[in-house]
Amino acid sequence: MGQPKSPLSAMQFDLINLYAALERLGADEELLCQAAQEFLDAVEDSYQAVVRAVEAGDASALRIAAHSVKGAARNFGAYTAQHAAYRLEIMGQLNDLEGADSALVLLRSCLDDLKPEMRRLAARV
Repeated sequence: MGQPKSPLSAMQFDLINLYAALERLGADEELLCQAAQEFLDAVEDSYQAVVRAVEAGDASALRIAAHSVKGAARNFGAYTAQHAAYRLEIMGQLNDLEGADSALVLLRSCLDDLKPEMRRLAARV
């Protein structure tokens, strides 16, 4: 038998607001860990949809794709990534993609920083 896992509350996260995430999921730690794996499984495709929209100059597609990333980050209280995605969502909403390339760089960085914490969380399933 393996060593029992410590409670999530004993884990330290810099980019995930564990309490906000648990509140959204009814304090279900197992569900939160499963959701972290789902985030990891889907986030790259979601990010690539944002990239494609920026490259195509498609403001409507950008708004939709960035909204998806924003919501996924928000579910974990990952506010830095959430705000980076929100910036792109607003660009799409306003049909003003000026600065979208630098906003993409910021979002990529935020997601890359977030992934190790998500992996730690997902590993608890």
